[in-house]
Amino acid sequence: MAQILFNPDISIIMTLLNVSQSSIIYESGTGSGCLSVNIFSVLSKGSGHLYTFEFNKERAEKLKDLFIFLNLDKKITITHRDFIQDGFSIR
Repeated sequence: MAQILFNPDISIIMTLLNVSQSSIIYESGTGSGCLSVNIFSVLSKGSGHLYTFEFNKERAEKLKDLFIFLNLDKKITITHRDFIQDGFSIR
C-alpha cells in the first residue's frame, strides 16, 4: 500500500541521504510518488537523476504518465519491476 510522506519525514530522508543536485538515486518502491516528486525538486537544478522501481504495474504506469504530464520524466525514470527479485539494473 502506498503512503503519503509528510514534509518533516521527507526533510529527514533528504538530509540523511545528502541529496544534492548531482545525485544519482535508486528508489525501491515508488508508491504514491510523493518522495519522488520531492527528490525531483532538488535534482531539477542539476545533473542528477532518480531511477525508481515499482512492483505494482498499474501504479507504475499511472505514475509514468503523471511524470510525463508534469514534465518530470527528464529527471525521473520509473520502471515496473520487483527490485527484490530482479534488482536495480536499468534495461
